[in-house]
Amino acid sequence: MKFQRIQREKANYPVAVMCEGLGVSRSGYYAFEKRSLSKRAIEDIHIGIEIAESFRRSRRSYGSPRVHRDLIDNGRHVSRKRVARIMRSKGLCARSRRRFKATTVTDPEHAKQSNILDRQFSAEAPDRVWLSDLTALWTHEGWLYVVAILDLFARRIVGWRAAATADAAMCVRAFEDAVQVRKPAPGLLFHSDRGCQYTSVPFQESVRRAGATSSMSRKGNCW
Repeated sequence: MKFQRIQREKANYPVAVMCEGLGVSRSGYYAFEKRSLSKRAIEDIHIGIEIAESFRRSRRSYGSPRVHRDLIDNGRHVSRKRVARIMRSKGLCARSRRRFKATTVTDPEHAKQSNILDRQFSAEAPDRVWLSDLTALWTHEGWLYVVAILDLFARRIVGWRAAATADAAMCVRAFEDAVQVRKPAPGLLFHSDRGCQYTSVPFQESVRRAGATSSMSRKGNCW
């Protein structure tokens, strides 16, 4: 097993260093390398090629159960445990499915603004039109919510905030940060979706204090 481990890692580490670390002799390792492969080892190589091809076709989404079924369907008689072992030895691990979290939650009691932007995705100068959206990122500590504000002219993020909860306060702070840094002239158009954070009274008051006008996409309109 030690010799096999050295053989797998010899492209990354010096053989002499690994032999010393694992307490085996270099002569013993080189003798191991010269031995002819067993019939099972040769079969593992061929099965490994088929596994790698199945994994590639799945765009790295198949784990050992589905790769195993794929091989069986192609006429390869092999156990699921053997497939799992070979996949581990090759470092083939299925990508986990991306978690989804809805971030656009409307509040029927909040006033909605009309779509003034109307898909006119160009601006004549900086700080004339800002676009904003909120997203959720899955982390080891749970969901992290991020709001960003983009200047349409420069395609540059001019303000952002992250928090453990997707509340209006996070969006207000991101907007006020951008206003403080960019100091836009009155007449700024701020476009977003109809999420409850943007339609909330605190956020709309912040927009009005900045001399800006709020614009919102219609429900179901991702533009």
